[in-house]
Amino acid sequence: MLLGFGETNNLLAKYKIPQAKAKIVKTKNEAVSFAKQNGFPAVLKIFSPKIIHKTDIGGVIVDIKDEKELLIAWAKIEKIAKAKKTEILIQKMITGEQIIIGAKRDSVFGPIIAFGLGGIFTEVLKDVSFRLAPITRKEARQMTGEIKGVEILKGFRGKEPVNLLKLESILLSLSSIISNEKQIREIDLNPVIANKKEALVIDAKIISRARLADVQQNLAAVGLKKLDYLFNPETIAVIGATDRPGSVGRGLVKNLLAARRGRKICLINPNRKKVFGIKTLPSVLAAKGQIDLAVIAVPAQIVPKITEECVQKGVKSVVIISSGFAEMGRKGALLQDKVKQALSRAKIAFVGPNCLGVLRPPTGLNASFAPLTPNRGDITLISQSGALIDAIIDASSGKSHSFSALISSGNEAGLTLVDFLNWAKNDPETKVIALYFEGLKNGRRFFEAVKSIRKPIVVLKGGKTKATRRAVGSHTGALAGQAEIYSAAFNQAGLIEVDSIEQILNVSKALSWQPRCKNGIAIVSNGGGAAILTADYCSKNNIDLPRPAFKMPDRWSQNNPLDIIGDAATKDYELAVNSMLKQKNVHGLIVLQTVQIMTKSVENAKIVIEAKKRFKNKPIVTAFLGEKSIKKAVKLLEKNKIPNYSDPLEAVEAMKALVRTAK
Repeated sequence: MLLGFGETNNLLAKYKIPQAKAKIVKTKNEAVSFAKQNGFPAVLKIFSPKIIHKTDIGGVIVDIKDEKELLIAWAKIEKIAKAKKTEILIQKMITGEQIIIGAKRDSVFGPIIAFGLGGIFTEVLKDVSFRLAPITRKEARQMTGEIKGVEILKGFRGKEPVNLLKLESILLSLSSIISNEKQIREIDLNPVIANKKEALVIDAKIISRARLADVQQNLAAVGLKKLDYLFNPETIAVIGATDRPGSVGRGLVKNLLAARRGRKICLINPNRKKVFGIKTLPSVLAAKGQIDLAVIAVPAQIVPKITEECVQKGVKSVVIISSGFAEMGRKGALLQDKVKQALSRAKIAFVGPNCLGVLRPPTGLNASFAPLTPNRGDITLISQSGALIDAIIDASSGKSHSFSALISSGNEAGLTLVDFLNWAKNDPETKVIALYFEGLKNGRRFFEAVKSIRKPIVVLKGGKTKATRRAVGSHTGALAGQAEIYSAAFNQAGLIEVDSIEQILNVSKALSWQPRCKNGIAIVSNGGGAAILTADYCSKNNIDLPRPAFKMPDRWSQNNPLDIIGDAATKDYELAVNSMLKQKNVHGLIVLQTVQIMTKSVENAKIVIEAKKRFKNKPIVTAFLGEKSIKKAVKLLEKNKIPNYSDPLEAVEAMKALVRTAK
């Protein structure tokens, strides 16, 4: 429902949002009287909340200088108003820059705020910043400063700067409206005219809704403590165990038997007496003693019966590998609901269905059908896609990537991405969290969870380009698509958003191995082209390159990036690397190497390693470029936890993550 002129004005006045003087008028005499009282120039326009683009139909006439022009304008607007069945509004004309400030109640994240360049080009320019509400004064200031057109607001080519403090105040007030007034769905203040003196709302459109439909939290019915049974079980039941080639059950059994570490493994299959020569049990009810974890890999239609048996047995946690549930439509969703109801009533922690499983390298647990078990490390990977975990495990095999946990959350009928985030937050084995997901059931709960986590989080979001936007009734609705809102939430919460599997691995490795640092990075290279590319990448990623203050050999570039030229010997690298790291305004270092006939890659790697030992609090990443001739050097670097990248851009992206997460 669209609010009328009076209701809109009253709501804005309640939250002290300044508006340009305006009045709905029924006759030309009323219009003339208003203009004489408030002064020319004036603006005359049609007024209807249903018409977003009034200028498209000639419904706005500006800069009316006197009574004669007003009467001419009235004749034109009155004709359009009668045709469109709208009212007519007269307003004191305000000059300045046109801004859009908006808010909406998003179906995933709840209240959000938008700020950008406004007026008739709003949806063309799409120069908009977003935040989840409520926001702070600091966040309001960040919003006004991060749009591309910020220089226009600060004063451009002789123009006076606008009053940014007034704009920040409007942002804060609108944040309060969308947070407090639960009946409001969308708000458009477009344009807000800002100049040196003031910022006033010219047009406002507010859409309310008939009833409250906020997203509610769906917290797991189990405590985090119960996840100990999931990640560190002493007894495991494999329900659907088999040794049939090519089956999921075979993969599960092989993975669990490969690293028992004292765990008791019970194989459940009523149709087989033995699997891999081990005696089976007909049901989980036949197992002796407590079962900490049951892993289910049977056809979907019998999973409800199996879960009822798990409840009867008192199983502590469950992983449902089986597919054929909500991802397959209504019939599967009904099956999934039966499973969820049974396990939730019993307060049993469960993962899935339709998942790969869980892996916990520090304890050797591989309760999944993944083809490999990755090395032990300190990165927890949480993914809605099991196939993506397989891809990451395969991509990291033979390399230096290592993990503290890999969790496939599947359909999330039980434990969700957020539950696993809260677990990883307190896990002593986890230093870095990496996420992949397509969507969230409760974006606000996710946002609050990641904001509370002090460990760096790297996120790869799928489904960004899916055409899911409904028909929208406002500029803010049109601008605030799901991809933009997700990115805004990631940015506001301090997450590192990446765009590929390779990036999630590269960035996570740097965060795992290197300390985080303030902005101010140096580049050392023996190739001018590589150095220039890296400097370009740094500029695009807002990484500062401070000028060095030490005396260099005359043949070097005398700048940052520091080009020590192609015939650089190991002693040149030693002098350049150590001299750069000694600089107080240098907080991290990117070392580049291109291979020449005289280049000694292994010796150069040793120089970098020794420098890292001396400057422990300053991160170093390398891009030793090439392949065959640098293999030994790269292996040596990564053995000493100095990440090497095959492209300078990857090195810059890694350093950007170290800078961003230090804030």
